[in-house]
Amino acid sequence: MLRFVFSLLLVFPLLAQDRVGTIQVRVATDHSDWRYEPGQPVRFRIVATRDGHALTGAKVNYKIGPEMMPAKIDQSANLTADGLTVNGGTMNEPGFLRCIATVEENGKTYRGLATAAFHPEAIKPTQQDPASDHRGASSERRRRTTATAISAASRCASATTIASMSSGSAWRRTMSSRSRSSTTTRSAACSSASTARARRTRSTT
Repeated sequence: MLRFVFSLLLVFPLLAQDRVGTIQVRVATDHSDWRYEPGQPVRFRIVATRDGHALTGAKVNYKIGPEMMPAKIDQSANLTADGLTVNGGTMNEPGFLRCIATVEENGKTYRGLATAAFHPEAIKPTQQDPASDHRGASSERRRRTTATAISAASRCASATTIASMSSGSAWRRTMSSRSRSSTTTRSAACSSASTARARRTRSTT
């Protein structure tokens, strides 16, 4: 009886450790360097372990498709002691084909992935160089600033011309008024002088 109890005490900790052990999901391609030629098929191997031991019977979900694109393959299967090998298809042009595998255990999700590269040297960037974008934005800001300055200078020059014209018109009106006033004054003076000469002549006579 004591021997049976002692055996249970040894087995229970091992079972508990097995249930809470760390799970790892690993995915690998069938090429060690992960490099393929366009049109060449890819096979992915999925393995899940708990504390270094193969996790058998667990359900694994795997998605395969071009990187940063919706998956073309989305399936599930049960893992065996040797893992799971799946056909990933191929790509007919340079790019990356990715396989993402997930295993759920005790409410937690464990994830692993692998990527096959198809002629990566020929892949062209899909986004513009940020430095180029920055230079373009700076040039646009300078262009807008220059246009604003030219527009402001034009408005100022127009306002100055109008003000000058207005000032010139006011000056001409003032000078014309002064000229008329001066002419009237001279006419009055001449009339007074003529009247005085006429009076002196009659007195002399």
